[in-house]
Amino acid sequence: MAVRRLEEQKKRAQGRYKPILFVVAVSIKDAYNAKKVLEQEFKLKTFTIASKDEDQEKIDAEQHKEELKVAMTIGTEQDDVGYDAVVSVLMLREGWDVRSVSVVLLLRKFSSQVYGQQVIGRGLRRMFPRNMEEKERLVVVDHPKLDHGWLWELINAYVKEDVGLQQELDLDEGAPQLEEDQDQIAIPEPTEDEGSLQNVELPEPEWIEEKPLGQDWREYLQAVQYPREKVTVTHEERTGESELDLSGTGFVTTISYGQTGKHVPDEFIPPREEIPLNQRKTEICDQVFDLAVEVLFNNGLPMSGRAVIYRVILEHVSNKFLGDLTIGQCEKESQLLFLQDSLHYVRKTFDHRELLKQILENPPPV
Repeated sequence: MAVRRLEEQKKRAQGRYKPILFVVAVSIKDAYNAKKVLEQEFKLKTFTIASKDEDQEKIDAEQHKEELKVAMTIGTEQDDVGYDAVVSVLMLREGWDVRSVSVVLLLRKFSSQVYGQQVIGRGLRRMFPRNMEEKERLVVVDHPKLDHGWLWELINAYVKEDVGLQQELDLDEGAPQLEEDQDQIAIPEPTEDEGSLQNVELPEPEWIEEKPLGQDWREYLQAVQYPREKVTVTHEERTGESELDLSGTGFVTTISYGQTGKHVPDEFIPPREEIPLNQRKTEICDQVFDLAVEVLFNNGLPMSGRAVIYRVILEHVSNKFLGDLTIGQCEKESQLLFLQDSLHYVRKTFDHRELLKQILENPPPV
């Protein structure tokens, strides 16, 4: 759908500039997967800003600087490659300003108003700022389950729902009529130091309410309880069953039926091939690291503390989900899968400014 919108924007540009697709991924792994899909299936030249290669374990500040230099040329005459798309995780806010971003594809949820506005703001830079007669449009491909209604209301965006995959859009449909001196959105600007990955700090958003923990951060985390889903079976009668991967995640759902309600699915979707245990562990560690970066970002705290928060989250999930074993020590795939499926609960726990501040001010011993 996003690629279809890019084609429409190219028609609108009429060769005067090159519209760019900007994809916001949820993790570094997902960013590289998005790059592969765009290049292999849609033949779009794609640049990824992830600050580390796919097989690297740690963020590389120098690589990030080099990536940002290339990103600044995309959509301009200095772009020797001719990129069509840019994929990023959390890093694309440090002064990045490419005016030809015309389509934004959201593969992740914004829980921070500052970050949400900054990302969308990348596509609201006018190509022809002096020509108010020129109608410019930014198209954002979103999903209702991401629950971004607050953002579209905040920026007074026109929302078109239930768009078909191959449906052609009229980009002028529902467009607001702006006065000459009216701004579309007040975009929070990056701080002066945001050019350095080691020193990124957002101004404190006024709407963040400080919620005191009322206790030491260790006691607070120790008291956190995570839900354990329980199913009680009172009666079961079945004469057949079929297995389906309903979510596309590899988790198989068994569908039972009796003689009266028997229904055989039209298509059987086999479960995905299981990945090796060590690969699962690496994947979870990557997700935990991305989680640490995200909660710091959401709460306007410096990225220099990401290693400390990462270490605390690892210790926390070890205690709460793995019986005090580290992720590397755990050999039960069922435990690792349960942890991976519960990381969204862990995110809610750590998306707490006062908790993060206490951890950074009084970090655990190395």
